[in-house]
Amino acid sequence: MTAPEAPPAPAPLPIRTVVADWETVSDDQGSTISPDMLPVVITVHATSSDEAIEAASDRLQAVYGPHVEALHRDTVTRNDWFGLGDTDPLLRVCAVLIGSPILDDDTKRYADYLA
Repeated sequence: MTAPEAPPAPAPLPIRTVVADWETVSDDQGSTISPDMLPVVITVHATSSDEAIEAASDRLQAVYGPHVEALHRDTVTRNDWFGLGDTDPLLRVCAVLIGSPILDDDTKRYADYLA
């Protein structure tokens, strides 16, 4: 008697959720700032952690641009968010989750947050 074949592995979800906290950073004048801001949770279309961090950087740059008032900085670039390209990161990645979080507000769908 032979063992039954294992079912095929499910296709990976093309969605990742990045959870990050703020690093202690320097402002534009060189003073050290320890931001008192809430953690960042951002859901993006991606199939890997690296893609998710890249996509999250793009999304944050599109939303906030170069000016982040709470950090007293007017020169934030796309690479600064997560320290891409050897820059000092503004955010420290705590976790990259597969899929989207279960939302408390069931009137919104995860696609509403991706838009």
